Amino acid sequence: TFTSVQEVRWEEFPSYFAVSFVSGGIRAKVNYDKEGNMMSSIRYYAPQLLPLFIMNKVTKEFPKKKLFGVTEVTHNNLIAYYIKLEDNTHWYTIKVDADGNCEQTEKYKKV
Repeated sequence: TFTSVQEVRWEEFPSYFAVSFVSGGIRAKVNYDKEGNMMSSIRYYAPQLLPLFIMNKVTKEFPKKKLFGVTEVTHNNLIAYYIKLEDNTHWYTIKVDADGNCEQTEKYKKV
């Protein structure tokens, strides 16, 4: 499915296979069922690689926060973006769905 991958590592579990790799500078983990169908994936990347619609929505809704990192989760053909943001006093995690709906899921005070 994926070409030009590096750091490939396969794991076998009783009901699925998992592969971790880096492709185009993006670290990913993909789970496949025993028939080879993709079940879910997780990708970690810089906020600049977010789809433009999502990036626009987040920067508009959180204008005073700096985007730090993205964890993209795909499961049952649904995509969610968990985006880390920061300001001078706190770290935040927001969850954004493919339609751009945002909700804060974490907030930590910097010490």
